[in-house]
Amino acid sequence: MAPGHPDTEIWVMTVAYAKDLVSASVRRPTCEIGPICRALARRDYPEISLSESPNLVKFSVAESLRGEASKYVVFISVNLGYLSADRALYYVISGILEDESPISISWVSNWNYTEVVPTGPLEGWRGSTALPRVHSLIKVNDVWTVTNAPFQVLSPVMDKRILDKHMGNGETTIIFSDLPSRAISFGVEIREGYCCLLSSPTGQVGLNFTSSSKDYLDGVILITGFF
Repeated sequence: MAPGHPDTEIWVMTVAYAKDLVSASVRRPTCEIGPICRALARRDYPEISLSESPNLVKFSVAESLRGEASKYVVFISVNLGYLSADRALYYVISGILEDESPISISWVSNWNYTEVVPTGPLEGWRGSTALPRVHSLIKVNDVWTVTNAPFQVLSPVMDKRILDKHMGNGETTIIFSDLPSRAISFGVEIREGYCCLLSSPTGQVGLNFTSSSKDYLDGVILITGFF
């Protein structure tokens, strides 16, 4: 069995009970099993059908009533709507220095056809990933909240913007077939007053990528306070 943390002499393993939407911790040396997250109860979030990939992530904090220099947050990947082979997961990147903020990246694919990918006659689409995002833990209205923002070190590979648009409810279309790289990144910034209060955001952002061969990829981002 692996040695414990050098400061606490224990290790903690997080386990997701996928269908129960509950995560638990297993602690050494006692091997005690206890719940660490019950927030994803079905009565509160009926649209969530599966939880997986729990991760205990350490954050440095500047404000704590007990004078703590750090706190741990449980990250959980959830899938919405129904059980299927569709997977939308996040990964917290390891190897981050102790005094730096955690970084995560999201990934999506479909296990129904991974053995026959790439799909599509022209694109060779295998899956999609989000840009890396950096997280912090701060207090908002006296509640500890995990924030996320694009990882700025990507600036050396970014070119000029092809669209910058302010809008309320509605849609917009971008044609980027003439870009040599065929690669784009996009982001949506929600400002208070356009659709909601930032303290209680609601709504969703839908996206669709369609190629000249009519292959397409649809997605949606739920604006529920989760990321």
